[in-house]
Amino acid sequence: VEVDAMGTPGRSKSFHEFYYGNMGDNGLPDQITTIKQLGERHSWMDIDRVGIFGHSGGGFASTRALFA
Repeated sequence: VEVDAMGTPGRSKSFHEFYYGNMGDNGLPDQITTIKQLGERHSWMDIDRVGIFGHSGGGFASTRALFA
C-alpha cells in the first residue's frame, strides 16, 4: 500500500502546499490514519508490521514515524 498523503507532489498546488514547510507533520497523520483504517477493513493486513521509507521530507517523516 502506498499512501499519497496531503503535501506530496504531482497533484494540485493546494494539495502540494497543504503541509509545505511544516516538517512536523509532513503528511504523517494522513498516513497513520489510512493504515489504521485499512487494517480495520482488511483482516489480512498486519498493521503491526509496516514498512516505511522516504526521501528528503519523506525521510524526515518516516524517521519521525518510528517515534509516533
